[in-house]
Amino acid sequence: MEDLKKLEIIMAKSVEEQVEDIFKGELKKLKVKYFTKTEPINPSIDNALKKGPSKANKDGGNFPDIKVFLETQNQRRIPVMIEVKGLKNKLIKLDKSKNIDQSTAAVTGYAVNGAVHYAKVVLQHSDYEEVIAVGLNGYKKPDGSLETEFQAFYLSRNNELYPKLLDDVTDFSLFKETNLEHLVDLLDKVNLSEEELEKLKKEAESSLEKSIQKIHQSLYDDVILKPLLNTDQKLYLFCGLIMAALPIKDVANLTPADLKGNKSARNNDGLTLYTRIEEFLKDRGTSDEKRQIILNLLGNIFNNSALYSPTNGESKLRNLYTQVLNDIIPHFNSNLHLDFTGKIFNKLSEWANISTDLVNDVVLTPRYVTNLMAQLAQTSKDSYVLDSAMGSAGFLVSALEIMLQDAKDSISDQEALQEKIKKIKSEQICGVEILDTIFMLAVMNMVLVGDGSSNLQHSDSLRNPINFPATVFLLNPPYSADGKGFNFVEQALSKMQKGFACVLIQESAGAGNGGGYPKKILKKSSLVASIKMPVDLFSGKASVQTAIYLFEAGKPHNQDNLVTFVDFSEDGYTRMNRRKSGQDVNLRDTDDAKGRYAELVARILNKKTSTAYFTEANGKLIRDTISLTGKDWTFSQHAKPDTEPTLEDFRKTVKNYLSWKLSEIIQKESNSLGKEVEILNKPCSWRDFPLTSLFEIANTESILKSQILPSEIGIPYLTAKEGDNSIASYAVEDNNLRKDKGHCVFIGGKTLVVSFQESDFYSNDSHNLTLHLKERKDSLKEDLGLFLAGAVYKSLKPKYSWGNSISFKKIQKDTVSLPVKDNGSPDWDYMEAFIRAIKELIVTEVVKTLNKVSKPLNR
Repeated sequence: MEDLKKLEIIMAKSVEEQVEDIFKGELKKLKVKYFTKTEPINPSIDNALKKGPSKANKDGGNFPDIKVFLETQNQRRIPVMIEVKGLKNKLIKLDKSKNIDQSTAAVTGYAVNGAVHYAKVVLQHSDYEEVIAVGLNGYKKPDGSLETEFQAFYLSRNNELYPKLLDDVTDFSLFKETNLEHLVDLLDKVNLSEEELEKLKKEAESSLEKSIQKIHQSLYDDVILKPLLNTDQKLYLFCGLIMAALPIKDVANLTPADLKGNKSARNNDGLTLYTRIEEFLKDRGTSDEKRQIILNLLGNIFNNSALYSPTNGESKLRNLYTQVLNDIIPHFNSNLHLDFTGKIFNKLSEWANISTDLVNDVVLTPRYVTNLMAQLAQTSKDSYVLDSAMGSAGFLVSALEIMLQDAKDSISDQEALQEKIKKIKSEQICGVEILDTIFMLAVMNMVLVGDGSSNLQHSDSLRNPINFPATVFLLNPPYSADGKGFNFVEQALSKMQKGFACVLIQESAGAGNGGGYPKKILKKSSLVASIKMPVDLFSGKASVQTAIYLFEAGKPHNQDNLVTFVDFSEDGYTRMNRRKSGQDVNLRDTDDAKGRYAELVARILNKKTSTAYFTEANGKLIRDTISLTGKDWTFSQHAKPDTEPTLEDFRKTVKNYLSWKLSEIIQKESNSLGKEVEILNKPCSWRDFPLTSLFEIANTESILKSQILPSEIGIPYLTAKEGDNSIASYAVEDNNLRKDKGHCVFIGGKTLVVSFQESDFYSNDSHNLTLHLKERKDSLKEDLGLFLAGAVYKSLKPKYSWGNSISFKKIQKDTVSLPVKDNGSPDWDYMEAFIRAIKELIVTEVVKTLNKVSKPLNR
């Protein structure tokens, strides 16, 4: 069928000329002047069509089939780009994301796609603010009659060049002079929805990442340049080229043709670009101090003869500048407020460590998290926002976006609005960064998003406290700082009279690892919420359990205050860390992430929500009090875990154990199947026991892998790995190495894996623990050991995780839930019978499967 359709298309005769004549006739009847393919409209539009990339993605040469220039009585001027096709199903083509496909094949083969391409070229290469794109198509029906199709889209700078379908424009009648005011009314009502705006941002970020990656790959593959620039310098080079390519008032744009490839130290492409960057910074009103910081860092790079000297008539700088101009600059000609340098920083750092990265905890916060935190802190147009360890200023970019939007929504007077926007950018945001290189990124970031760099300071905010009337404090501190970074928080909150502080920090800092800072914080501020974040939040950069802590400043915490605790570890995103992939692959919304983030904000701010992912009923949200010690701020400390093990909990434990011992059990499966399974339905009572009352608990020995001699059989070598009953390998017995006694429950300390160990073993880490049952210290058998392993895991799992691992000290206060006899003592016999029954069920399932697999072989 598919081949037949293709054959029909090939054999079909295009009626494009007939379609074009029909619609030109309509325009004539309406007395609407139109321009043919080669007929000029005005120099601005003509030059834009000439300068912009063609439909085949080559230099210049754009020729819409028909052009119209609409002008209202109020002198509102709107170009119209019209493309015509003449075959069935050639009106429009959408991509996988349901956007108008802008691939070369689509813009050359489909009417709407081509018209949208021309409209974007006009917007990107002229001063026009809006363009209408019209696709016309026609085809012969089986009866010989001609069927025509018409579809119009509106593109504007206000809508980020996003094509919006004009449902009410179904022909050219609204282009008639007497109908233009009605058309304009329709256009003024066309705005991007929040969903479309967010979609645009994600697509822009993904496209930006891919463009950065493409350019960096060319640097990486260049044998001459690869050793010439470190990652920091590549970052500066990128940012410098971007600034050189952005427009300057009353100055012509810098084109690749302006880079002549001269070899002179006083006249070369590097000097041309450097001078352009200096002019750009002056034009943006960047202070002398900040401008000099940037120029000092860029000077050595753009003065590098290997970059400005020509090869075959063209320098490396010209080649890179051309790529930046074509692939990256279009993202900056928008009001999307992306964290530009943060995105560049993160993408480049996937290829090599930034020079200060590991030493100084430079891990930049994802945009969707900075947006979340700015919302939780109730940022508005009247907020004064501070970040005292700002990195690339990602938090300030998010806050700035919210503040500007709030101003636009609430101030109708345009003069007053512009004054407010100026004040927001110059007075109401403040950031401090101690690292030279990262500070430069922040300055460039704020300059690139519209210059909110006035209050950015290159300083040590701890030694030189900032004098700023903050009402919103946003922070992701370096976790190696005092109190895991809570020293920054305590300092800021001690100065704030009102407002909110929202901090992303290592979760354990709120569970006793924050030094004395949390206790100090509660004396002047209240903890409002504690949000447990996904452990893979910084996928590829850091694997630490983090939490967001939200505070209200100026109100000492009262012990009766209810704090909202949320388990947000499942936020709806699936994260990957594929170096050569973009955000569309590495961050995917697979379970309504957007809805979950919206609900989280609503829950914390006590607003209405239409979803119920986080409720007290499902245990994902808890409202509870805290002490004033500052050591009980984490979700797990307030969770009321269901410690009574279920059948599934024990099945998991037994399956893990049987995975390495299955063959032995299968040989015995035919003896007594079905006799003990009844016990699984037998009711029993449960009771919590302190672990120390039942077990002798101890840390294991610590035997390094390099100390053992691997063997096919021998002494099990245990690690905190999941699966294979925690056995990483086997080792030859060595009398010089101390073994741990078997017949115990083994806990892999850092990752909380729990297993039963029948034999003596070597352990790789003294963080691991052994639990020997006091009643059967040296004779704990397999069935009871498996039950206890499953029960212990169920009881401890809600409390411990990576970054908040179990320890010998912590476990002293923990309990385990076990079935009991009528007198309240543990029912050991029931536990053993229970596990035997589960074994029978699992073995039966395995045998059935094996029988199914073996039948074809027996034939």
